Amino acid sequence: SETFTPMIAAGAATEVTTPEDIAATVTGWLDDPDRLASRRDPARRFARTEAAALDQVLDTLIRRPSL
Repeated sequence: SETFTPMIAAGAATEVTTPEDIAATVTGWLDDPDRLASRRDPARRFARTEAAALDQVLDTLIRRPSL
């Protein structure tokens, strides 16, 4: 998907393909708080960037209702 590729590249998401992958990924994060934090921070940055981009789009639409 258009969103997941940049998220994965930014370290903001982990691609999983099976239930076993999900279980191993989550278990790894829960067993290692530093590893979890290393993924949480990029996810927050990515979310903030996306929110800022959405805010810009909305501001443009509000200022230019004729679009």
